[in-house]
Amino acid sequence: MSAPAQAAAPKITTDDLPTLGQVTKIYPDLAKTKAKLETEKLTTYGYATSCSKTKAIRVTKGLSGTYWSKKGNVLAQVNVVDLKSTAVAKKVIAGSRLLNTCGTIVEDGSAATFKAIKAPKLGAGSVGSLLTLDDEKKPRMAYFDFRTKNRVVSVTVVSEKKKIDVAEARKLAKVAFKAAS
Repeated sequence: MSAPAQAAAPKITTDDLPTLGQVTKIYPDLAKTKAKLETEKLTTYGYATSCSKTKAIRVTKGLSGTYWSKKGNVLAQVNVVDLKSTAVAKKVIAGSRLLNTCGTIVEDGSAATFKAIKAPKLGAGSVGSLLTLDDEKKPRMAYFDFRTKNRVVSVTVVSEKKKIDVAEARKLAKVAFKAAS
């Protein structure tokens, strides 16, 4: 007698991403400038294995949502990926934590300085980073990773005109985690 067939895991859909309305509520500038949500299926996902190396891994399911406007001052991206195991998802989180210990990383003539910031305590593992790019004085990018079992949710927010508002980025991270959970 054969084992009963298991149902395939559900696909990751836009229901696993924050709605455009949820994002524009946090970032009114996007609402004023007619923001868009663009999605892209993800088949691979990268993580740091050292301060100078990354590794790309295949995902079992993945979706990226980018919230942006031509005239807006903020760009937000949410990635939701399911990986083959919890162990692989833990490696992704560990890679993000590792980057926070690297200080400034120079690649292809561009520099990024990583600094650990407090991430909302969500899921089985979380990490937050603040990035200052090249020789800018103010950090303009906040990045959060969260893990639940084999799923990783990453949130990146980039400010074009001013220092990044970390409290707003944390709000988006919470909304994104809730949507993906």
